[in-house]
Amino acid sequence: MIGKYFFIGLLFLNIVYGQTRVPEFELHDRGELWDTMNDDGTHGAYPQPLGDYKPSMDWPAGPHKFNSPYDQRSYLYKAGVWTGGKLNGNIFLTKNGPFEIDNSTFSPLEKIINYVESDGYRHDEAEQTIIANWITSKNINIKRTTRSWSFKGFNDFIIFNYEITNLNQEQITDFYFGSVFLLRPSSQDFNSHAGWNDNISRADDVVGIDIERKMIYARDGTGSYDFNSGVGNWSDGKLLTHGFAGFAALESSSADDGAEQPAMLYLSNYILNRANFELSTQTQQSLYNILSGQDVSHMSSGGDTIDPIGIMSFGPYTINSQESVSIAIVEAVNGLSYDEVINLDNDQMNSLQERYINEGLDSLIGSIERAKALYDSEFILPFYPPPSPQNIELLASPSNQSISILWDPIETRWMNPLTGRKNIEKFIVYRSDANFIGPFDVIKNRIRVHKTFDQNAYFNELENKWEYIDRDISLGVSYFYSITSVDSTGKESWHTNRNEIPLQAVSAPKENVLNIKVFPNPFRITSGIPTAGQENMITWTNLPSPCKISIFTSSGKLIKEIFHEGLTGDASWNQRTDSRLITSPGIYFWGVESDVGDTNGTLVIIK
Repeated sequence: MIGKYFFIGLLFLNIVYGQTRVPEFELHDRGELWDTMNDDGTHGAYPQPLGDYKPSMDWPAGPHKFNSPYDQRSYLYKAGVWTGGKLNGNIFLTKNGPFEIDNSTFSPLEKIINYVESDGYRHDEAEQTIIANWITSKNINIKRTTRSWSFKGFNDFIIFNYEITNLNQEQITDFYFGSVFLLRPSSQDFNSHAGWNDNISRADDVVGIDIERKMIYARDGTGSYDFNSGVGNWSDGKLLTHGFAGFAALESSSADDGAEQPAMLYLSNYILNRANFELSTQTQQSLYNILSGQDVSHMSSGGDTIDPIGIMSFGPYTINSQESVSIAIVEAVNGLSYDEVINLDNDQMNSLQERYINEGLDSLIGSIERAKALYDSEFILPFYPPPSPQNIELLASPSNQSISILWDPIETRWMNPLTGRKNIEKFIVYRSDANFIGPFDVIKNRIRVHKTFDQNAYFNELENKWEYIDRDISLGVSYFYSITSVDSTGKESWHTNRNEIPLQAVSAPKENVLNIKVFPNPFRITSGIPTAGQENMITWTNLPSPCKISIFTSSGKLIKEIFHEGLTGDASWNQRTDSRLITSPGIYFWGVESDVGDTNGTLVIIK
């Protein structure tokens, strides 16, 4: 048993930390599952700093910029491919990821956009296709084509096609291709709890192999620490890791020995604490033995709690000069919905734990099976939903404290690719006051495009756009919106038009200082503005414009000045002083100075 936990010494201690080449990348960022496709044969990315981020099998994913570690919901540390075989009688093994990168020649990435709302939409291709080409140091060309969709039921997986071509004059024998991936459902443990005390304790992912479905998978388990109910990383009434992540084989060229493919499904332990291990073997022969399935001494069993590395190996193949073999796999994540795993009390968390374990795997299997059916149909879907409107305008109106949502009349243009009919029947308006990923509530369940009443009520003739005015809003709260369309068969589009930057409802400037309010007051860490990235915001409303807000400690020290002007009566503060320091709990005083009068008040911050 101890030997399997030293597998890291076998594989990954020879890491090139200071790679000079920075790979080019493109994103699959259309559906619920997002991932980064790099030009060097890898996909996924190491954890990124705040701001722009590169998803790494993120589910549910987005937005493209984030303000908190909670926003990155990664299930993969990084992945890549290995190739190994015999050339001129000599064993070789090349690695393009997860860590080491072969001295390959890389071509520019190609990203093909084929959105359902696009002109010239092809219903027999994916909405996003990313193509990578590279030639390894052993003169083997690898073309990787990845595909993703936004449609419900088909937006939680990405399909990978690999075409491997021998560019040598000589034949390659005993060739194996390996998809190598570091599944990390426990990444949320590290992000949300500022890391574990030691790296070995992070190895809490429960792994499994499904031979029938040719699948390797993992879920977040429990490490050395007990966070409430244990599994899935419970924190502050949320189940942060509520999905199962996996890879499965879809199709491959027939092997020389006629054996069913993949030849091997391999799971072993990957320990981040590399300093405790010596590199005992890193020869091409030893790694080839692992890839070809000759050495399984470090393999883990299903149900083990580890920090997993997976290898899905195909072969053996004999590849003559200029000939190719092809491999198709799928990555997928699915589980309990985000709406189900937030705002939970202890009793709810305890009951949901069992559902997470029992239903999560079934959800993943369902995603894999749908991907397989789609692949077998040559990417022809059983149905095609209408598109969501893409040119969404959001306008906050201070005069009546409302938010207007406007969108183009796509029902006059879009035609179902299967029927040739313009069959959009209605729009649905969704809103979230929490996050880009939701939960979303329906605030208008139908705007019927062919009904005179709805046309009169919701079509803005002046703008030539549909318009819904959201008047049920709270000042200082930020909102995300999405408009979906529904066709005559009841098929609904996906949330592809969500605003990534939340819009805040605002009040009009006042002509006096008689009714200025500050909220939340008292501020508690759990009572701030709920929108992700704005958890520390404190808002003043009913302000005159222009004015100055001054904030003082209880001892009278000035720590922040906010100069407010413009068309709104609201101003917000993120609790950072003018010196960029975060405020401590305590009692603070504030004052407002303006041409129409001055006033002051007290603010209590509790953390």
